Amino acid sequence: MKIRLFEDLLDPTLESAASAVQLWPSASITQQIAWPSVAVPSRLQRYLAFSCTDEAGQTISVGCVRLTQLWRGRFSASIRRGPCNQSPEDLGRVMPVLEAALHRYGAISISATPI
Repeated sequence: MKIRLFEDLLDPTLESAASAVQLWPSASITQQIAWPSVAVPSRLQRYLAFSCTDEAGQTISVGCVRLTQLWRGRFSASIRRGPCNQSPEDLGRVMPVLEAALHRYGAISISATPI
């Protein structure tokens, strides 16, 4: 499984993955890459998007993470309504990989509220 983090929410790779998941059962506006324009971050917050693919290169999860700066280079990460997955079974495979990637990125606290 491969995960990519995107600081640029207009990246074409992210846009194609995000458009593919709009029909999934867990899709919500909070997991769309347009969410940061709806819930504008404060000066201590920013958004990071992610895309997770399986071994065959198929997108299995996409989402948007709100990062709140705690101190320089360290963040609290919040994933509202959890990652957007094609099936509930994918959540168990995606979360450990996503958590590890966010920890490497600088998140010291991660909260997810999956539906």
